[in-house]
Amino acid sequence: MEQRKLLAPVSQRKKTVEACDPCRARKSKCDGASPCKSCTHNNLRCVYDPSTSANKLTAEFDGFNKRLLELEHAVFSELTYKASDPNNAGGSRSNGRSFNAPEPWFESVMTLNTSTCSVEFYGSTSILALARFLGNRLREFEGEHHIHEPPSKKPVPATKTSSLELDGLFEHNDFIPIPWQPQTRRWKLREDVANAHVRSFFDTIHDFLPVLDVDSFMTAYRAFWDAPPLDTESLASQQRQCLVYSVLAMGALKSDSGSNNAEWAASYFSEAQEVLGKLFDAVSIETVQAALFMGCYAQSVLKPNLAYNYIGIAIRFAYSIGLNRASAGIKTTAQAQAQAQAASRTWWMLYTIEAEQCLDSGRPMSIREADAKAPFPKDSPEPLASVGRVTFITVMAKFGRTMRKVMDLISAINEEGSEAQPFAGRLMNLQVELCAWRENLPPHLKFDKGSQDPENPQWETVKWVKRQRQSIQVHFNHLMVMLHRPFFRKSQITMPLYSTNMSVSICLGAAQENVVLIHHLLAEDPSNRRWRYYCYYCLSATLVLMMRIFECPTEEADEYVRTCSKSIEVFEYINSGQSRKCAALVKNVLQRHREPARSQRRKPRDGPFSTTTDDNVRSGPDQDLAATREVPSSTQGSNILTDFHIGDIFGDPYKDQTISEALNLSSEMTGDEQFLADSYSQYLFQGPI
Repeated sequence: MEQRKLLAPVSQRKKTVEACDPCRARKSKCDGASPCKSCTHNNLRCVYDPSTSANKLTAEFDGFNKRLLELEHAVFSELTYKASDPNNAGGSRSNGRSFNAPEPWFESVMTLNTSTCSVEFYGSTSILALARFLGNRLREFEGEHHIHEPPSKKPVPATKTSSLELDGLFEHNDFIPIPWQPQTRRWKLREDVANAHVRSFFDTIHDFLPVLDVDSFMTAYRAFWDAPPLDTESLASQQRQCLVYSVLAMGALKSDSGSNNAEWAASYFSEAQEVLGKLFDAVSIETVQAALFMGCYAQSVLKPNLAYNYIGIAIRFAYSIGLNRASAGIKTTAQAQAQAQAASRTWWMLYTIEAEQCLDSGRPMSIREADAKAPFPKDSPEPLASVGRVTFITVMAKFGRTMRKVMDLISAINEEGSEAQPFAGRLMNLQVELCAWRENLPPHLKFDKGSQDPENPQWETVKWVKRQRQSIQVHFNHLMVMLHRPFFRKSQITMPLYSTNMSVSICLGAAQENVVLIHHLLAEDPSNRRWRYYCYYCLSATLVLMMRIFECPTEEADEYVRTCSKSIEVFEYINSGQSRKCAALVKNVLQRHREPARSQRRKPRDGPFSTTTDDNVRSGPDQDLAATREVPSSTQGSNILTDFHIGDIFGDPYKDQTISEALNLSSEMTGDEQFLADSYSQYLFQGPI
């Protein structure tokens, strides 16, 4: 023992909280000596490397923090955005305009729909809130350029000249039966026509709402026609009828066969309404699906109030039969497993649709996050593809979770009148969450950055895959606009890795991307023009761009004007009553924007509304922008508010209300922020620099 000590003299090393490396590896007690007793007893080489202990842990955390900062910098780096010269903040622009615009404080809207004699509420994320701000900006624009009413013209009442009307975009149309008129069946159900509408549903709607099992539904559909008269009055039969009528209504809405699809769709929808009213105490998965489809039908024909209410009914139905919860026990039979999968598909599709509709209308949500406990549905490969449609439900359900967080953030800022700076951290987190969601998309749904083409061309030939991917891309852009829109602030927000410049750039870039994408979809595939809800997304993005053109430099404004001209083509492609009103609105706003700018320039604007034709902008022979190119001499120099009303887009339901009465907005935005919007595509669609 004495010889051992002489061979291995013990010296006390510096006190440490760590054991030597061999003791740490063997998880044995170390006395801190060098060599320690444990290593000496076991004839081990006693080694203590400080870099493997606390210092190593610190180094790992330093590396982790460094990587985290790199990731945050990739998302929020100012190098990926080009801000205007801060020395010109609040000063004049290159085109001589004074940047003194009101702050976009998107408050809620409470308005009376005179066609239904009911009050309707639309929150700060709704299109009406944005349109209201645009009207406010037009009034300021008039004051900045001293555009007054010519003395020779007949005076206009003060209520018309001091504010813009916001008539009802959501008025009644041919696809919705008039509720106060008695519904008598003036039509006869035809099996051949119904068969075509069912095929239309599964050829179009089923790609975006893959809720139904095709074989199970077709069995119910055949029973719908073959059931004996006595069986048609049973509850099970009425549940089946309600679902069939809702499917027929959706199919007729998107059908391109026949000339009276609107009449058929309205008739089916009326029948579904009547049957559903009898089933509030006899709920099944079929009635939940029927209410879901009826809400989607109303959404598709731009009736958000009706859509919101039917989705609310579907949610209550789902809660009443426990679709939100995981199925108890193990399903042993094939039929029970099929029912469980149908319940899962229905619940998560309902979850997603509610989030989308609440965001678009700015209304509260009914589903609590803690109540959504059902498992995600399982998918099975489709014929001619190695993937299935149902994956889309899971993808959009995860997207819906982020939508709900965005909704909460915007509500906290706008509804409570709070300053935006305390919420910048939440904004950054949601930005990262959205980008991570996009990166984790399944290969067949992952869209290429900055392109309408897929990352993997093999999916381009599968039509339903292409439609789902395009829908995801439109939703992604739209949510980016919604997320960053409230951060158009009066006061500049500057934080590490974030400033207000970035939100403005991202919001405007996302709006441009969505207009260009929707234009591409409708130009490439004419069947997409039956999807009238593209009108909503396109108008929402266009209003953001038109809001910007009044205070940005000439070159930037020209870029937005060119994008807005594509939105006019989108509205003309859709060719519905609402889209025609949207096109008229955009043309009028661009024309009013052009007139004062013309007098301040030495040469004409190089854009789509100059006296020369720009072939890059006017891509279609059917485009008619004459109304935006020439202004009658009688209207030049006249009061903007006399000649143009935002109400021109809407119709009669809100015609007796002025914006000051129903949609009063009294906030202003100073010129402390000057930004360009050419970097959104560079990061979000091409990756960070």
